[in-house]
Amino acid sequence: MKILKIVFVLAIMFAAILVPVYAQSDSIEITGTSPEAGFADIDWDHQRGQGETFDLYNVKWNKGTVLKQDHSDSWVKPNNYYLRELAPGPWTFQVCLSENKVVDESSCGNTITVNVKDFSNEKLVLTGSNNEPSYANMDWNDVKGLGTNFDKYNVRWAKGTSLGTGYADSWISFGSYYNLGNLKEGPWTFQVCLSENKNVFENTCSNIKTVNVKGKYTAPIESTSSSSTIVLTGSNNEPGFANMDWNDLKGLGTKFDKYNVRSSKGTVLNQDPANAWVSYGSYYNLGNLEEGPWTFQVCLSKNKNSVDNTCSNIETVYVLDYPVNYIENEIITAIPELPEVSPNLPLPAEIIPTITTECNNGCSYNDKCLPIGTRIRNSENKFCSWDGTMQPQITPGLTCQNDYECSTNSCLSGLCTDLSGQLQEQNNLLERILGWLSGRFR
Repeated sequence: MKILKIVFVLAIMFAAILVPVYAQSDSIEITGTSPEAGFADIDWDHQRGQGETFDLYNVKWNKGTVLKQDHSDSWVKPNNYYLRELAPGPWTFQVCLSENKVVDESSCGNTITVNVKDFSNEKLVLTGSNNEPSYANMDWNDVKGLGTNFDKYNVRWAKGTSLGTGYADSWISFGSYYNLGNLKEGPWTFQVCLSENKNVFENTCSNIKTVNVKGKYTAPIESTSSSSTIVLTGSNNEPGFANMDWNDLKGLGTKFDKYNVRSSKGTVLNQDPANAWVSYGSYYNLGNLEEGPWTFQVCLSKNKNSVDNTCSNIETVYVLDYPVNYIENEIITAIPELPEVSPNLPLPAEIIPTITTECNNGCSYNDKCLPIGTRIRNSENKFCSWDGTMQPQITPGLTCQNDYECSTNSCLSGLCTDLSGQLQEQNNLLERILGWLSGRFR
């Protein structure tokens, strides 16, 4: 009888050793955080019985501070869940046990509310210019999170002074600038927002910017005769500048000694314009101008008096302001050349230069796109992480979220576990105990 009692006690001990230790609770206790903008990270203790009494965890969630009847459902095997592309603000979650997607409501745990972080406090600031005829040049500040919180900048644009609802879209992943060509002369309006998989985060959109696009450039008329007609053209080739050109007239130094360049702010040349006197050629660049329209005219003069009232046409130039990141005499970002677009063809709604091969739903590895959770067993021993990057596998004893993260392919209670090693240790212990019992009761 004494031997039977000892054997019974040993059996209980071995059962305690061999059975994995899982959370012992009447309900599922969950916790949640928002590790970065647009993300919710939900965790709970592993519940024993998976594969026997239930097969999947049912994660219920919706926007707001209360779990609603029409909540969303997700079905997961591990005891954690990442949710991304969420709007900032409160989101509520609950976890239950399920079998074949039939939920055991009595198993549902507590509900928690996670306040999802907003994107960087750094707001998009858009500037625009017309650096050459028929082009609009957009620049904005880089926002942290490209490739993690969002994958592309969404550039919206429309003809006119307002964006409206019928705007065109372009999706930019290569930098913080965009050049749009072959535009008709006149005002064009732009805005930039952050996006993920072409879903736009409306709360991140920049200011709205209108650019006055000049038409095709017309070269100054060079006079080879004694014509006294002055033809003036103007442009805005860089921020804060107006660039004037006109045809040369015969008689400089005899009939007249200087060109008189008249200018004033606005769309009309006022009666008291500013005057500049040019004797060295048929062009004039005026800098440090305020943004907006400026009006010009060129006349012949001698000793600063008008000659025969010979004046050019009146020309208005829309001067653009300096971009936020503009540094004089320094090139900040090289702007790639865009392919020529035939004026007879409609503008494309999307222009996305191909920089590298994208792997949108997994990891790029050796020119292949691997699904999330794929393990590579070689000298590197890596796995495809949920964030689209290849990561080294975790050794036993370190924290984990999913089985595939561990070199042993086993993540229990948030730690990588070497089950085969534990089983070998238990077998060795069992053999020592049985050997001791065998010698004790001979």
